Amino acid sequence: CMGLVVGAVAQRLAGAGKVFSTYDKGVSDKIMHQIGLTADEKDVVCALPLASLEKGKTHEFLQQPVHPGEPQDEEFEKRFVRKTQGWEKRVAQVNDLQKNGVDSVVVALDSEAQSAFLNGFLAVAMRLLRPGGTVGVYGPSLQPLACFQAAMRASTFCGRYTPPGDSVEQKFGFVNIRLEEFWLREYQVLPQRTHPLMNAQTN
Repeated sequence: CMGLVVGAVAQRLAGAGKVFSTYDKGVSDKIMHQIGLTADEKDVVCALPLASLEKGKTHEFLQQPVHPGEPQDEEFEKRFVRKTQGWEKRVAQVNDLQKNGVDSVVVALDSEAQSAFLNGFLAVAMRLLRPGGTVGVYGPSLQPLACFQAAMRASTFCGRYTPPGDSVEQKFGFVNIRLEEFWLREYQVLPQRTHPLMNAQTN
């Protein structure tokens, strides 16, 4: 979705809270920079590779830059300082996410092929969702979502959460589970009559 969903969520937050945008094989946030977000709204967005939440500090995204030890030129030292500052920021974001969890999980799949990504992502996301939180999943194919809904209703798919200061992981189920199908119908608006667009021709 090229950042449209992330940008919409950030806009609704109006500079408060955090939006953790996770991705699998690269991320495009082109639209997010074209919808007129303020600087405060952009600052709440943190992009993290999903694998960094699974592998932790062993993932390259969270590995600390290593200085060669020998004195380098001034430009190299400046780049190294920027890399170190970026690493510190990324580590702080991941630590914040893992410590405090999230209130909502939003998933937007842009193709049927990505439906296979759903289970792997939710296995990680459910460990970060706080009890009382909400889950919203959008996909172009109804069947994977119907299977996910059935698993939530049957309690075979549970949320997992470790409260701050506690080392014991707790499980929780879901309520108010709904599956909704959206569709678009184009309307024709004319004087004294408004109806769905018709393709039939009259002679």
